Amino acid sequence: LWETATAEPLEPVRANGLQTFDWCPEGKDLLAYWAPESESQPARVVIYDPKEAAEVRSKNLVAVSNIRLHWQRSGAYFCAQVLKHTKSKKTTFTTFEFFRMNLPNIPNEGMEI
Repeated sequence: LWETATAEPLEPVRANGLQTFDWCPEGKDLLAYWAPESESQPARVVIYDPKEAAEVRSKNLVAVSNIRLHWQRSGAYFCAQVLKHTKSKKTTFTTFEFFRMNLPNIPNEGMEI
């Protein structure tokens, strides 16, 4: 990653197995990404601040098939649309993980459909 104003390199993002990422559209220089489950690690959704080279918030998830990332236009809210599967992997269902970016500690709420 590079700082656009100064063209200076930033610290590299260390994300094992990164699948997709999405930049916050306005207001904050934040990057959201997800990494799938590995042998002993759950899947993770991470909100990352590249200027501070630090995770701002993360959420561990299990039994994940896929995740789609969505930012609200002003960056006040972030949503991870999670496609989960049962143990048999024959049935899938969707959950949504909502993050309120403007509140302290970035609270998270989940909703299953």
